[in-house]
Amino acid sequence: MAIHTTVKPSAHSSSWHTVWLLIHLIAVIAVTKMNASPLEALLTSMNAPVAFTGFLVALLILSPEGLGALKAVLNNQVQRAMNLFFGSVLATISLTVAGRHAYRLGDR
Repeated sequence: MAIHTTVKPSAHSSSWHTVWLLIHLIAVIAVTKMNASPLEALLTSMNAPVAFTGFLVALLILSPEGLGALKAVLNNQVQRAMNLFFGSVLATISLTVAGRHAYRLGDR
């Protein structure tokens, strides 16, 4: 049995949403950058593997999307959860490939 719900359209324009998306993106990146150095120093003092620092930073960056997807699943919004999942995967793969390519170009 399918459950039909009506979704109220947003009262704000696409420009408004774009501005807030950029503001939140900058905020997440800023918080991650501010926490990366102290986190790396802490993990180095604990003799943790270097890759673990990268894992924790990636976890910080991806947590808003993960929490959004979890909220969507709990609200039975499967399509929204899948969109968040695939968007996150696509962004991660795209940035990883570009980052590795830039790193290799810097080695030459």
